[in-house]
Order: sequence, then C-alpha cells, then structure tokens
Amino acid sequence: MCAGFDLFSCTKNVERNLFGIYNMGLGINLRRKLREHEDALKPLENILKINLKEEIPKVKGMRDFDQLITAPTLGYGFPDNYYRVASLGPRLKDIKVPTLLFLSLIHISEPTRRTPISYAVFCLKKKKKKK
Repeated sequence: MCAGFDLFSCTKNVERNLFGIYNMGLGINLRRKLREHEDALKPLENILKINLKEEIPKVKGMRDFDQLITAPTLGYGFPDNYYRVASLGPRLKDIKVPTLLFLSLIHISEPTRRTPISYAVFCLKKKKKKK
C-alpha cells in the first residue's frame, strides 16, 4: 500500500465509506494479523510500553492500528503526526524531475476522485456477463 495524497482524508473516507463496513473489516483483518504475528511483535511491547493481549482487541479500524503500532513504532507518537508527515500531497511541489504518478480512482480511501463511487457497485459493474 502506498501513502495517499492526504492521509487525513483517506482515513476519514475509510472510516465512513460504506457506513464504516470497510473500516470494520479492515479492523477484523488487522486484529487477526496482529494475533498471527504476536510472537514477532513481542519486542514492541517493551519499546511501546503496551500489552498486546490487552491492546489487540481494541483495534477496530485503521486509525486504531496506527495509534497502537504504526505511529509510535515510526516515532510519530500519534496518527495525526504520522498522517501529516506521510501524506504525499505537500511534497509534490518538491519533485524536481518529471514524474508519472498513478492514482487509484476506485480505492475506497481516495478522496481525490471527483464523485463518490460505491466499491460494491464498481465490483458489480466489472463482473463479466455470462453467455
């Protein structure tokens, strides 16, 4: 996954699109992955001063995961600090060489598309018709 142009907006979109279902599903999968890799993540408990067994069930979506793991592990402390620094938008003006950027117009988190599109509707439209 690459960083969005504006991670604040991306996070808000993930939290609210499809009535939060995408974010809930993401939370379920993140909790599952955290549990699967709990042994490998054990050293983080001392560094971040957390108890994984207590904290993993609290991860309900992307922001919770970033609060628990991403932001503190990368030294940002809080998700908002991480989102500010990791967003690509403010850095575009600093690019000195011609660059081609690809942006997903269908990803549920992307706030730069002109009109909202339901991910479920997009998937339905892409299904091939049976003959």
